[in-house]
Amino acid sequence: MTYRVLVVLVGFYYRRILHHIIEFLPDKVYLITATEPIEKNIENAEKRWYSIIYENAEKIEKELAGIYRKRIERVPTDLRSYTEVFTTVFKIVERELEASKDVEIEIRFDITSAPLHARIAMINLATFWKEVEVYYTPAKGQFAPEEYNPSLVEDEGEKPELLPVIKSEAYSVLKRDTLLRSIILTLNEQPNKMVEPQHALCDLGGKKSAMAVSRALNILESYGIVVRGRREKSARVSLTLLGQAIARSLATTSNSNNR
Repeated sequence: MTYRVLVVLVGFYYRRILHHIIEFLPDKVYLITATEPIEKNIENAEKRWYSIIYENAEKIEKELAGIYRKRIERVPTDLRSYTEVFTTVFKIVERELEASKDVEIEIRFDITSAPLHARIAMINLATFWKEVEVYYTPAKGQFAPEEYNPSLVEDEGEKPELLPVIKSEAYSVLKRDTLLRSIILTLNEQPNKMVEPQHALCDLGGKKSAMAVSRALNILESYGIVVRGRREKSARVSLTLLGQAIARSLATTSNSNNR
């Protein structure tokens, strides 16, 4: 049985957060929220926002109290700080992985409702562990252009800030390895971007087909480009959303080179 953990950045859209919790039904929920409550009637607009965030965490706890009770943990941090969010969530994941060494674990990050710095920190952090995936719950409706506040649209902003991202060697490896590219492009041409069973790809591996393809799939799976079922050679292999995006990019590059 899989132990499920949801780490949520609490922001303004708390109803969407609740929707994800109810859909996922995690065993443990961490609410990453503002450091402390602040009075709403103060003049500083940013501090009023963080007061709302704190209150939304309380609303989530209240609505889920009957189901979760002690399985919700609120973790205060500075949501404006890339470093604070990164280190706070890092400690949570490491603690959960250590406590769950003997069971299968699935960890989700929900970045639906939080400042941009916090979202980027969580996306980067998710690259550390294969057990972690990032989720976003889109709104059901969409604002029309005229519904946006003109003062926000016309705000010229402050000085641009560099947002750190973790660099991956995955693309460099894909550029060098013909078999990896062939598997990605072949999967992308299949209905539903998948093959079943796995050995349907073996012709791509040359003389050592089965072994070569298996090693290649291990690499692609470690990069989050493909997912496989549990039954080894008979398992289904499919492209992830990342894999489909890479396949499309590789196909475009191949077409350009062939002109």
